[in-house]
Amino acid sequence: DFRSAYDKLLVSVGLKHFAFKPYSLRRGGAAAHYQQRRNLPWTLQMGRWRDSQTARLYRAEGAAETLAMHFAPAQTRQFATLAQLLTSDL
Repeated sequence: DFRSAYDKLLVSVGLKHFAFKPYSLRRGGAAAHYQQRRNLPWTLQMGRWRDSQTARLYRAEGAAETLAMHFAPAQTRQFATLAQLLTSDL
């Protein structure tokens, strides 16, 4: 059910062509967390990684993929709204 809902979400926000998978959330999350806080031990803890090499790989891949993406301003606003909705209960 989750994968089906995830795919529908990608289509609805115009990201299906990027071929994101659920694990992309973890890689992108690691990259974003580290980029915002510049604290690898905290990123390791938040991502529940025991191996710092794994976290470094995820962070590097997530950052590289982010740089390669280009979004229209309307998509960027839609992402911000969606992120706010998804994190409002955290």
